[in-house]
Amino acid sequence: AAMTACPSGWHLPTRDEWGALAIAAGGTGTYGTGGTAGRKLKSTTGWNYYSDSYYGTDEYGFTALPGGGRYSDGSFHDAGDYGNWWTATESGGGYAYRRLMNYDVDYVDENYGGVSDGFSVRCVGD
Repeated sequence: AAMTACPSGWHLPTRDEWGALAIAAGGTGTYGTGGTAGRKLKSTTGWNYYSDSYYGTDEYGFTALPGGGRYSDGSFHDAGDYGNWWTATESGGGYAYRRLMNYDVDYVDENYGGVSDGFSVRCVGD
């Protein structure tokens, strides 16, 4: 469903495109999974912060919000604590890469999820 969520003229970003965004926003490493990109991309509100040392600054107007996710059984989890976004890049065996931002870290992390799970999407122009 994520692969068809974007309107005409837009597409779901690939793992490489997410990496380029993270690196441009202060991420380090091949896919920008280190550094401070998460802090700079996170919204200044909506997160369940337990320490002010991780507040988002939204320096680029990306306004990443913590939508959590949905398990394949239909139950929801972690809204307020984590933001998860699909990439268009499959990791094999019914899984695809996703990007995530956590309430308590400054970086943009990367992981994978089962394609029957539900995560947010961000579309980029073609």
